Amino acid sequence: MKRIVLAYVALAFGVVSPAIAQEPQDQPLGDVARQARKDKSTAPARPVVTDETLSTKNQRAPGEAEVKNSVVYFVPVGSAPSSAIDSLGPYYKEKFGIQSVVLPAMEVSQSDFDTARGQLIAEKVIESLNRLHSERLKNKSAILIGITGQDMYPRGQNWRFCFGWREPDVKIAIVSTARMSLHYDGEPAGQANSTTRMRKVVTKDIGIMGFGMSPSHNPRSVLFDGILGIEELDQVSENF
Repeated sequence: MKRIVLAYVALAFGVVSPAIAQEPQDQPLGDVARQARKDKSTAPARPVVTDETLSTKNQRAPGEAEVKNSVVYFVPVGSAPSSAIDSLGPYYKEKFGIQSVVLPAMEVSQSDFDTARGQLIAEKVIESLNRLHSERLKNKSAILIGITGQDMYPRGQNWRFCFGWREPDVKIAIVSTARMSLHYDGEPAGQANSTTRMRKVVTKDIGIMGFGMSPSHNPRSVLFDGILGIEELDQVSENF
């Protein structure tokens, strides 16, 4: 199955595309923001920003039928930010007019967790979500997004962590908020918070899996494919 991942890292999309920048797993979470800035010196070159890349004219807006028929299922996974998840339904109802349902929490199984690393395994969590909710996903307009407060990494990539992992073929994604509460020098006062960061990752999942949109080189778009860490995540808007 073709693996396509949340595009929150500065690498181009291919058969498998990366998520948020990865830092050494053995660092404390509070050090990740500082390490992310160091990693930029060796990261792939950013896309050149031009009038064309900043334009949204080539990005297809979701059609009325897509919005009307879309339904998003949110699933708390393991230790999850319950109040933040509960706020997503009203938010996306107002933003897109789409239906959403918060399903009962899914417990993390032993196979979902890498005890040596102390992290969830993104691919395994998606497999578990698929087994549990395959009937719901027979509705071609439905997507399912698991949200966890636990740290996570993709076993199929040599990464230290990821903010999320997406499988468009089955329309399932998993989002981790574990590193979304980090802070850095010069972050936007009152704007850089874990709930807003979570929504940006979720909105990208909805855009790509629910509305058939594509990643973007526009650094202001929530679909931006060049995010290295939370600083860049704060710089993108919540809009396509």
